[in-house]
Amino acid sequence: MTKLPLHASRSNNIPKISIIGAGISGLALACQLAVSKIPFNIYEARNAQTIGHTYSITLQRSALRSLNSSRYLREAVRELRPKTAVDRAVGGNGRVSDQSPKGSASFQAVDRDVRKWLVELLAKQGGFVNWDHRLTAVRPAAEGSGAELCFENQEPTIADLVIDAGGLGSPCFDYDVEAAPKPRLLPYACYAGRRRMRSHDFLDKYSHYFRDGNTIELAGDIATSTPFISLQKVHLGERDQEGHDIELRWVFSRPSLGGHDPLYRPGRTPEEAKVIPPELYKEMLASVTLFSPKKQSMLQQFFDLLDLHSDRILHWHLRVRLPAQQYFATNADRKTFYAFAMGDAAHSVPILKSNGAVQAFHDARHMAESIVALLDCPGGVGCLRLSSTTKLPFRTGEWLREAEDSIQRLRQVHGQREHTTEELLGILGITLQERDAANLPGKVPSDAGKAASEEKGKL
Repeated sequence: MTKLPLHASRSNNIPKISIIGAGISGLALACQLAVSKIPFNIYEARNAQTIGHTYSITLQRSALRSLNSSRYLREAVRELRPKTAVDRAVGGNGRVSDQSPKGSASFQAVDRDVRKWLVELLAKQGGFVNWDHRLTAVRPAAEGSGAELCFENQEPTIADLVIDAGGLGSPCFDYDVEAAPKPRLLPYACYAGRRRMRSHDFLDKYSHYFRDGNTIELAGDIATSTPFISLQKVHLGERDQEGHDIELRWVFSRPSLGGHDPLYRPGRTPEEAKVIPPELYKEMLASVTLFSPKKQSMLQQFFDLLDLHSDRILHWHLRVRLPAQQYFATNADRKTFYAFAMGDAAHSVPILKSNGAVQAFHDARHMAESIVALLDCPGGVGCLRLSSTTKLPFRTGEWLREAEDSIQRLRQVHGQREHTTEELLGILGITLQERDAANLPGKVPSDAGKAASEEKGKL
């Protein structure tokens, strides 16, 4: 629990707050609560040394503005880019690509380093993470009010307010009211690879393609439904470290072919993500011909068969989840305790061409503001019983727009037509009637055909 003193006006009005998950959203929320001098506990299933899979994320200025709730946080944000940029080892600032303007507001960072920076920021405010706390159940406390949080090989604890920031697979998202809606798998075959090399080898073979950027993204120039290919460099090492390694990361994604498609494996288990079908290598080599001659020359260099067979490759599932607003409202009120979801635990979009990290920072800010407003209410946590569904801290309208946009971006980079609003809502499991009943704002995406304008007329 944070060691900071409480505001006197809140000293008798503080619920026991527990945050489940020390990802970006959970840690960003913890930092903002600590600045507001609101005590909490934050729990994480992994230990402090566990790295897991690391990814590069694009951070936008709007996301970082979400941390500007205090002068202390604003000053801390200035340290973020030089500490987390994918090319900080060579004094870079995370410039996204050679096409992006110099000094662009967006920059690419390593998600692991962003989490590490948030943990350090929390520690400077007197807070800490309870590592090795794998949540197994959330249930009403046996005596009195509150929730009992049960952890694997740890003592249970009591909380009045549970914030679920545990991600897609969080067990916290089952409150014995209604099972959490499962993520919907999108019809794309997607594979991600990593190739590690010494910096001088990278300079000899690949650096001239990247120029002064860190990412190359390619969509097919010839076919109307084509693969999307992303190439990225990440410097492994600290600033000015001599002879550091570089990791070349690539993503190969294409629409499912339907029927028997060896690359599209919706039923594979997490353990089978490392099992790579041999057809992938053949298809990647063949896909080179779908691009312009200049890009073909570059891809032939990257997609060398010997290098591909040596790469560490994972099969990614591109998924989206957006439960109906009523689901959040029902699960928020458990009579003896309150539970809110945020980040991927509440809504998730495909990790390809998405803004998950940006949404995580936005969620943290809105959740922190809601908690501060709650504690300033004379009734404290009891104010929630009087709140209407629309006043709960769920940004479902914004989440819906982000989910729609992420699907449209996927279709665009794969050379597919955009979906109509009704098609998008069908993918998300929401009907037009449900959206209207929940007062969720929606938009009609552009469409190449007459169907879009007809749909727009209906709305």
